Amino acid sequence: MVKNGYYLGIIVLGMLLSLYAFYKFYTGESISILSIERLGLPMIEFGGAALLIQNGSFKKTRNFKLLKACVSLFIISTLLKVMHWNFSSYVMGLSFFIIGILYVLHFYQKPYKRVLDVLKLLWVVTFCILTPLVIDRVLVMEYRMLSVALMLVTVAIFYLENLKQKSFKS
Repeated sequence: MVKNGYYLGIIVLGMLLSLYAFYKFYTGESISILSIERLGLPMIEFGGAALLIQNGSFKKTRNFKLLKACVSLFIISTLLKVMHWNFSSYVMGLSFFIIGILYVLHFYQKPYKRVLDVLKLLWVVTFCILTPLVIDRVLVMEYRMLSVALMLVTVAIFYLENLKQKSFKS
């Protein structure tokens, strides 16, 4: 089992890359800011998502198998988008829509909802709405910062709750 420290390392590395890109942008130095920023922000989100899935209850449900199928559908739609095939955006949007619906259903089936559960729901919904719109260039890249900020807050609260319980494996 992968320990949580690896996920935290990925999140911190993504934050450092993003902060470096923003620093270079605001100082006016010419670097390929888009490549660094587009590498750092997904590292934060996917590292946080892996951390929360690994330690959450969603992994133990039958919806998790459907989530894996939707992620596979997303990967296929990304390959179709690279090849400029028709309807690749629709397939990608469908995969994000199903991922959002699966987590919303999981959320409403939980008997007790904590603040962390609500933050995870907000992140999933925000991520599933904003990411396809940014990929299709309906929205500019800066809107992704909202889902990244939600992920950082969610991970921070996850660590704070687990430090209080002292049952956290690092």
